[in-house]
Amino acid sequence: MIKKIEVISLLLFLLSTNALANTNQQIEVFDCQKEMVIQKQSLDPIVQKEAVQYAKAITGPFKNLNVVPKDGYMIKIPLSKPVSITNQWLHTTIDEVLILLPLNEKPYIMLYDDENNPHFYYVKGKPGLLLKQMNVKT
Repeated sequence: MIKKIEVISLLLFLLSTNALANTNQQIEVFDCQKEMVIQKQSLDPIVQKEAVQYAKAITGPFKNLNVVPKDGYMIKIPLSKPVSITNQWLHTTIDEVLILLPLNEKPYIMLYDDENNPHFYYVKGKPGLLLKQMNVKT
């Protein structure tokens, strides 16, 4: 139970939208099993574009109560400009995409709405390919 609270606290810390300026924003890769950020890199327009494509390719809500995978990776991708997302599940503007890549489950994403409430969705495509593109050693 304490471990779950620590992981959720760490997740919230990683994902918090703070009042700092958009300077020095970085893409972060979090290893769920090690419970730590294993890679940071500067914003990449290609990765941002793919993240927005996944955010616009929502196929349905993720309904599992355990939103943080026990194993696998999470990729936090800040966006240089806010993007409007409109579909049957969500109508909001986003400035960050979190891609969750559990090892033996279907990947999903987390998006914040305008009130900073997190929402989890399955998406089309293969977001796991971002790990290879970013040269993350898995």
